[in-house]
Amino acid sequence: LLQSLSKVLTQQRDFDTSNLTVVRVDLDTPRYGKDAVRADFMNQTISRLRHIPGVESVAATSATPLTGNTWEDAIVRPDHPVSAGQEPIADMRWVSPSYVSTLRIPLLEGRDLQPSDRNHPTNVLISQQTARHVWPKEDPVGRTFQAGGETYTVVGVVANARINSLKSTTNMVYVPYWDNPWWWSVFLVRSP
Repeated sequence: LLQSLSKVLTQQRDFDTSNLTVVRVDLDTPRYGKDAVRADFMNQTISRLRHIPGVESVAATSATPLTGNTWEDAIVRPDHPVSAGQEPIADMRWVSPSYVSTLRIPLLEGRDLQPSDRNHPTNVLISQQTARHVWPKEDPVGRTFQAGGETYTVVGVVANARINSLKSTTNMVYVPYWDNPWWWSVFLVRSP
């Protein structure tokens, strides 16, 4: 039992959990019934948490890291159709622009999400694994794909991280949270 616990605690995650506080907030009440109200709550909470002395960075996400897959969807490339059911599947994760930097997941290509992407809520980040499966031997930055009836544009590629499970990595798409603010929010706060 102790060996198993030690292995879990020292397992490579490919993201940094040291000095990270995780708080989940349930917004499933009539007060937060509209997307705009939930997005505003998240904006204000991130801003207020950033101003707490000692806080280095703050991020928000739709799911706590290591709690499994949340929203899986097929990735469709209109410029490269494949047979139905053969599309790569990715886990869609709604995040704030500071998610990747707060978890210290390396940015490999392109750029990170930015507050200015609020005017372009379909700009997304993808994992390196997603890039390899969807655009083998091609640069995915600036390319578009469809998932869940929406067309997204890749602005950056980040390193693979064991966000869902310690056992393996999965195809990941990181979507700005204001595109679809969830009924709960998970805030990640990094401090010294």
